[in-house]
Amino acid sequence: MLKKIAEGLAAFFAVALLLFTGWRTYNLLAMTAPGSIIMPALGLVVFDVGFVCWTVLFLHKAEGIPQRTVTIIGAIADLLLVVAAVIADIFLDGQTLAAVPHWVGFAALIVVGVAVAINVGLVFLYHVTDPRAITTIRERARQDKIDDALRTEEDETVDLALKMFREQRRAVAAQLAEATTERMMQTLHERMGTTRHALPAPATANVPRLTTSAEKITPLPEPLTEALLEMLTVSGNGNGHSLPQK
Repeated sequence: MLKKIAEGLAAFFAVALLLFTGWRTYNLLAMTAPGSIIMPALGLVVFDVGFVCWTVLFLHKAEGIPQRTVTIIGAIADLLLVVAAVIADIFLDGQTLAAVPHWVGFAALIVVGVAVAINVGLVFLYHVTDPRAITTIRERARQDKIDDALRTEEDETVDLALKMFREQRRAVAAQLAEATTERMMQTLHERMGTTRHALPAPATANVPRLTTSAEKITPLPEPLTEALLEMLTVSGNGNGHSLPQK
């Protein structure tokens, strides 16, 4: 019975304390966003609500040392930010018991910005430090090492193949050059043979010389040649034309 009463009182105390700090934080956030109701309410997420969330995650959800470390850091950071927000609101909410230092307002704005930055970063780290995410990252890292090793071996193999290729090329360079030269000369003769700049055909020393038709004609005897010229002259004069005399 007493145990249940103690648990009930502890729960009531926690709820009342959370309401007090939440109201103070909301009031401070309202000063940073005059006339807005939604923005201060959302701002509680990085203060009082954030403290509760990180605590619950640490106790019931976080797995592994890295993720538990992130959640406990988030709970402690939000607790400190809640305390700073409550103190700043007490100073700035019209109290007359003490003079408000001029830097308190600026510090309150800094606290709000820092709270947002810390919680965004911790949410990112919470997901990154999940055991399943860590396992996936390690597997990818191992696969990257294997891929890098394979690429290195492939590069070395290609370099060795190129070196062996150069050595073999030097060994047969003369033969390849001679065969290439013969093909180039043959192509050159074929091309030049179709133009007026035709080159003489190679290796023609043993080819017999052909005799033209003019060289095969046997000269006529001189008396017969004069008789033919005289007949042509008479025939030309009859037609009114004269042939030139020899």
